[in-house]
Amino acid sequence: MSSINTNNINVNYPIPGVNNSTQGFRDNFTSIKTNLNTAGTEITDLQNKAVLKAALDGQTINNDMANTLISNALTRSFRASTYNLGNNIQGNLTVNVSQGDVQYGTITADTTLTFAGWSPSDTQSNVELNFFISNSSANIVFPNTQNNDSNVPAQGMTYTALQLENYFSNATPSNSNTYTNQVSIPAGVTQINYLISTINCGQTLDIYPITRPKKSTALINGTPTSSNLTAQGTITTSTSSNSVTGSGTFFTTELAVGRQILSNANVFIGTVANIVSNTSMTLTSNANIALAAGNSYRRVMRIGNQGDVAGAIETDGTYIYLCTANYNGTTSIWKRVTPSDY
Repeated sequence: MSSINTNNINVNYPIPGVNNSTQGFRDNFTSIKTNLNTAGTEITDLQNKAVLKAALDGQTINNDMANTLISNALTRSFRASTYNLGNNIQGNLTVNVSQGDVQYGTITADTTLTFAGWSPSDTQSNVELNFFISNSSANIVFPNTQNNDSNVPAQGMTYTALQLENYFSNATPSNSNTYTNQVSIPAGVTQINYLISTINCGQTLDIYPITRPKKSTALINGTPTSSNLTAQGTITTSTSSNSVTGSGTFFTTELAVGRQILSNANVFIGTVANIVSNTSMTLTSNANIALAAGNSYRRVMRIGNQGDVAGAIETDGTYIYLCTANYNGTTSIWKRVTPSDY
């Protein structure tokens, strides 16, 4: 609200036809001057703070909002600013995010990127990098990652970097270690675009490929323990387990000798299992075994160690057959398991 106050100006002074004192003139002039000074101060404040469509006379326009909140606004036709990083990008390159939302240039040799100019913490800041590639042998190096003692990135690139196509590093992420993040240029690629994002002023950076697919093996795999497996969902493991129990579905390529399939577990054995002795698995309760899809007599488990005789599990929907098969295709049923057997 404006501080201009005209109440002290006597609009009825001087009185016509009367010899008026000069004090009234002086009082009015003083009030007018005070309010003009107040108006000048407020106008200057507006000039310094207002968002303008064009520069005021004699001034340079500066609509830097300094992270001021604008809320509940309807927008249309907003545009992203761009910045040219140059036609000969190589060596060390600092990307100042404040120079443009979309920054582009041509990579001619190995390039190591660092970043600056991010917005304050607790706000998201993004920059899109559009790189044209003139040297297919060049590598792009992103900031190193420093993991904390819980194997979580505390500085540098997050695990999103591991998803990048042609990603490589000098080390595998582990507790309290530091490792590099690099990509080589995919074959035949002449342009590669990335979106870099942070919510903590650049302390950790997420990266997302725009023009290229993610690496097909980008999942970060945990290591299953060799203890009993219990779950209500789906577990995939290639580690020998003491037993499998629960109402979930378990996909496995290996079960230790003599181990049990318990309760309502559904076990799908997908490849040759590591059971090589004469000890068979125990089926209890409502457990089920299913074959991997494919040819009949698929060799998914060894029943015994009998030369070239290999075990197989077959099912016709009613029974489960434990079979032996040699390499010339001769097959004999070793045991037929009915629902009443378990």
